Amino acid sequence: LIHISINYKIPDLFTLGFNWLVQTPWTDIENIHCDCMGPEVFTMLFYVKALLDKHCHIVAAEPPLMQHAPNCPNKQVCTEDWQAVWWNGMGQLLPDARNPQLFHEAFEHFQLLEFGWVGGDCKKVMFTQVMSISIPCIYAKKFVDNVHDHLLKELLP
Repeated sequence: LIHISINYKIPDLFTLGFNWLVQTPWTDIENIHCDCMGPEVFTMLFYVKALLDKHCHIVAAEPPLMQHAPNCPNKQVCTEDWQAVWWNGMGQLLPDARNPQLFHEAFEHFQLLEFGWVGGDCKKVMFTQVMSISIPCIYAKKFVDNVHDHLLKELLP
């Protein structure tokens, strides 16, 4: 798709191809793909995937600040358990190279875990908060969009 979009100056096709490449695991990208996309796109794709991987590890290691429900009986224990579940849940789900997942996919699995002393109402508050702001997704998408826009300007003037 990248090769065709550059040769025939089709920005929408470039967008489709680039977004597919960003979401495709390295093991699924073959030599023919690298040859067809060209060195500029391959180099940028390499940096994008490396930085998204680093971003993924940071998100996995930094639990969102706990917001408690009004009826939370023990905020300290609730917060400690939330952090432990985040580190042990998202900390394994997001950076898992054998089963790569986008943030929202990992978060769906995360919600099914056991949360210790985190009450049901506190879980609802946090699940709503995390999904409503979805900051990791927003930053990752903005970054990919910026690289994509740069490549479009360079390759399809």
